Amino acid sequence: MFVAAGLMLLATAVEAFPPDPGVIADGPKDCLQWEPHAARPSSRFDHAMAYDSARRVTVLFGGFDDDLRRLGDTWELDGTTWTQRLVPGPASRSNHAMTYDAARGVTVLFGGYGGGRLGDTWEWDGNTWTQRAVPGPSSRSGHAMAYDSQRGVTVLFGGYGQTNPGETWEWDGTRWELRAETGPSARYDLAMAYDTRRGVTILFGGFGSTGRLGDTWEWEGARWTLRMETGPPARYDLAMAYDTARGVSVLFGGYGSTGRLGDTWEWDGTRWTLRSETRPDALYLHAMAYNAARGVTVLFG
Repeated sequence: MFVAAGLMLLATAVEAFPPDPGVIADGPKDCLQWEPHAARPSSRFDHAMAYDSARRVTVLFGGFDDDLRRLGDTWELDGTTWTQRLVPGPASRSNHAMTYDAARGVTVLFGGYGGGRLGDTWEWDGNTWTQRAVPGPSSRSGHAMAYDSQRGVTVLFGGYGQTNPGETWEWDGTRWELRAETGPSARYDLAMAYDTRRGVTILFGGFGSTGRLGDTWEWEGARWTLRMETGPPARYDLAMAYDTARGVSVLFGGYGSTGRLGDTWEWDGTRWTLRSETRPDALYLHAMAYNAARGVTVLFG
């Protein structure tokens, strides 16, 4: 969901690092520190990010700038420097989804909004964007995707379209397959991440027919399981990434009943734990990706 009125845009990139015991004296020994990252693309929101583990870069595409213009630029962060990749690619868009297919070494992008809802599939190999002209999910925005490394497929759920789809699709690099039409209720502006340790895709929150949602679901490749009806406060326009080193899904921010949120939560497969309420600033319509080479979760926008 996109709310233009009164929107405060931040061009700050931050990273969540493992703790320095000399800096954090109180609280759990494995809590996170959020630290600012200086160099960055222009300020934006409603963009998407994914981490390319082969090339060790975080890939960012599109979104809205602070003049409410849709963007179609491609950026990469190598851990030190953001570099704009000046190549032709997908049309300018917002509210799309991206994830990295590690088996094939490509970042997968699907859908979004660009003057109308989109249903196109693109792949970025680090040099070239390639459109995959294949049938698949209907045009939609506000959906979420995560890459299931155990089964070698990209999992897509939900989104905003003609009927607020509650479908689960999978992309294997050749074709899209509709895998389920039951499970979580239809929703959009949700978040997903893949838990490599337990081999399940995690889904949290979003906006549905009843309003903001705060339920936690897991997909193991055949069916969805409701793991928790309540955890972090219900929200939409949040972001989530999986920390492979610590085995937790990291959730930050979103839009809740009190407005913009600035809380950091972690899901270990059994329970949600609130880790921080103070940093970064309260945000929504941001994006996150986990940089496995450096062991940090990167947040931008």
